[in-house]
Amino acid sequence: MDDGSFASVDALHLDHDGIYYYNKKRLGSITSEEFQKHIDTITNNIASMSANETEFDEICEYYSSVNSINKAANQFGLSEQRIRRILITRGLYTSDLYNKIKEMFSLGKTVDEISKELGIPRKQIVSYLPYE
Repeated sequence: MDDGSFASVDALHLDHDGIYYYNKKRLGSITSEEFQKHIDTITNNIASMSANETEFDEICEYYSSVNSINKAANQFGLSEQRIRRILITRGLYTSDLYNKIKEMFSLGKTVDEISKELGIPRKQIVSYLPYE
């Protein structure tokens, strides 16, 4: 994006002076130790998410048999938001709100812009976005 922010969740931001910020926390330049630690954390999180593919399969299979996010959440000890996000990632969930958020996101709106426009908390908007 032109303003230096990353489109995924608009949390990592490159300021005009070459300093990166994550949720308003100063990480430093791209060569700083704090920035490198942040990237390592992200990389590890992505790697562990890939390892959860089997769990995703189990959740999706169970959901397909009961057709209930609430039951799947209880079965796997996860929040309903996490279950919904897994189902969205796998293309197994849709709703009017999801379709509206997806449309706005595809038009280039940020999570904060969508939150403000729909009057829904930012955290709830994120729960309607697929894992990448």
